[in-house]
Amino acid sequence: MLYSRSEAVKQLFIISFLLVSIASKGQMYYDVGVTLGSAYYVGDLQQRHFYLDDMRLSGGASFRINFDPRWAWRQSIRIGSVRADDANATTDFKRIRNLNFYTPIYEFTSTVEFNFLDFDPWKKEDIFTPYLYVGLGGFYMNPQTELDGNTYVLKDHKTEGTDYSNYQFSLPFGAGMKLKLSPRIFMELDWGLRRTFTDYIDDVSGYYPTNPSNLDPVTIDLSDRSIDQQGSDGTNWGTQRGNPVNNDWFVFTGISLIINLNVDPNRCYFGQDN
Repeated sequence: MLYSRSEAVKQLFIISFLLVSIASKGQMYYDVGVTLGSAYYVGDLQQRHFYLDDMRLSGGASFRINFDPRWAWRQSIRIGSVRADDANATTDFKRIRNLNFYTPIYEFTSTVEFNFLDFDPWKKEDIFTPYLYVGLGGFYMNPQTELDGNTYVLKDHKTEGTDYSNYQFSLPFGAGMKLKLSPRIFMELDWGLRRTFTDYIDDVSGYYPTNPSNLDPVTIDLSDRSIDQQGSDGTNWGTQRGNPVNNDWFVFTGISLIINLNVDPNRCYFGQDN
């Protein structure tokens, strides 16, 4: 059974309800944060992680409900961009294919976090903890490329004869490290993968169109930019352009500054000046 968008939304509401129910039974604290990091993609044009030439800056913000020293629920916004170029490929097929792209990524995620160690802001012994997170997300993409000095939105040209949406769902998951600088200020490092349900972040998935006579000249040039023709008839039309089996991924890494919005609930204020 395919994982539909409606099922993803239903699961998000179920998770939200369960977390709010848990929160009502325990003592919570809240924090907000800002993030600066990098973004990169893994797909038909690039399979390498941490390939420096294709990594781009990213930023974001978050709001988190911490239910107890181990569990938390986080809402995050991340903004970045990803790119790749067949000129940097490690295989002859890709270098000859000669495609490239870049796209902005605007993402919202709702994730559940688990701390491996207790992380209570008001306990001196709770200094750091590694953590894992998993959840649901949605993002906006708009793959583009440059040709002869002009920028083209690839979705508008249906370079493989198919259409796709700019808005997609993802399954974000990853790991990180939290470090307490003070009861009110934390620092975090994280690395998070996004499993998507689209193969068109890079506008490359399956095959070249079988009938180029139905395409306008610009679409023909955008679809087939090959250095050499590989098909048995002396052209690429109808031949493999990408890998339709695997969907695309993207990754956000970052360092975050977190501000605890609450004061120590166990602190005694009796006899102190306001």
